[in-house]
Amino acid sequence: MDIETQLRTVKTLLAKGYGRRRIAKDLGVTEWAARGLMQIVVKDLLPLDSHKAKKTKKRIEHTKEVKKSSRKSKPTTTRIISSTEESDIPNKVTTRKADLKVAVLSDIHFPYEDSQALAITKAFLLDYQPDTIVWNGDVMDMYSVSKYEKSIHKKMNVQDELDYGYNKLDEWVNTFSDADHYYVEGNHESRFKRMVKRDVPALECMRSLNIEKNLELDRLGITWVPEHEDLYIGNLMFTHGTLVRKHAGNSARGHFEMYGCSVLIGHVHRLSVAYKRNKNGHHAMIENGTLCDFDVEYARFPDWQHGFTTLQFDGDDFSVTQHAINGYKLVGSNGIVYMA
Repeated sequence: MDIETQLRTVKTLLAKGYGRRRIAKDLGVTEWAARGLMQIVVKDLLPLDSHKAKKTKKRIEHTKEVKKSSRKSKPTTTRIISSTEESDIPNKVTTRKADLKVAVLSDIHFPYEDSQALAITKAFLLDYQPDTIVWNGDVMDMYSVSKYEKSIHKKMNVQDELDYGYNKLDEWVNTFSDADHYYVEGNHESRFKRMVKRDVPALECMRSLNIEKNLELDRLGITWVPEHEDLYIGNLMFTHGTLVRKHAGNSARGHFEMYGCSVLIGHVHRLSVAYKRNKNGHHAMIENGTLCDFDVEYARFPDWQHGFTTLQFDGDDFSVTQHAINGYKLVGSNGIVYMA
C-alpha cells in the first residue's frame, strides 16, 4: 500500500473515531508507524473534514508545545503524550435498554408503617414502573407475638396484624400488577415461627400456623422466599440480613465477608452502598432503608433513614440507585421532586 493510500485510509478511520491500534491493524503496520501517519494527517497534509478530527489536531498541537518547553523531562513524557493523543480520538460507544428494572422495599413493619414515606415511594415507583418488586423482609412487624414488653397503645392481635398486612400487599399488587413480586422472610416474620414453638395456646384465633398462608401470598401472586433459601437476581444476592453493625455500610460489608458475593440487605434501616474489587470481580454491598414509623417506644432518636433502592440489570450486571426520603421529600433521580 503506497503512502497516499495509507493516508487516505487513516483519514477515513479517524473520521469514524478509530484509534491508533485499530488503524495499525487495518494498515498492517506497527502502532508507531500508524502514529506517524496520524500526525501527518492532522498537520493538514491531507485535510480532515470531520469536527472530531479538527479537535484532535488542536489537542495534539498543544501537547507538542508542552513537549518542546520541557526538554529536560523524564523519558516517560513520550508515553504520556502518546496516551493523550490516543484519548483524543473517541472510541465508539453502543447503547441499549437495560433488561430488568427492580425495586427493593424492606422494613415496612405493617401495621406500623410510615404512611407518608410509603405514599412517596409508591408515587415514584408509578413513574419508574419496575419489572420486579422485592419485599426484602420485615414487611410485617408481628408486634403482637414479640417476646418484648408491649405498649398499651398497640392493641392489634396477631390475626388483625396479618389481615392488615394482606390488605396492604393486595393494594400494592393491584397497583403494580405487571411486576413480579418476591417476599423474602425477615426476622420479624420469623417471630411467628418462634411463637408457634413457644406459646401454642395463644394461637386459638389463628386460621393457619404458616405466616405465608395467613398472608395468602399464593392468592396474591407473591413468591415466598423462606429464610433458609437465597434469592438471586443476576450477580446480586438478596437477603434480609442477620448482622447489625454501628455505622451505615458496615453491616452490608459484614454480609459480603460472610457470603463472598454482591449482597443487598435490609434489617438495619439505613441506606448505604459501597463497592469492592478483588480477583473474583466487582462487588456491591448495599443496605436498604426503612419505611416504618420512627416513633417507637424502645428508641428516642433511632439512626434510621426512610428510603428504598432501585436496580437496573443487564444480564448479570447491575447498577444501584438509592432513594432517600428526607423530611417527607424525595428528590428523584428522574428529576422530579415527590413530597407528602
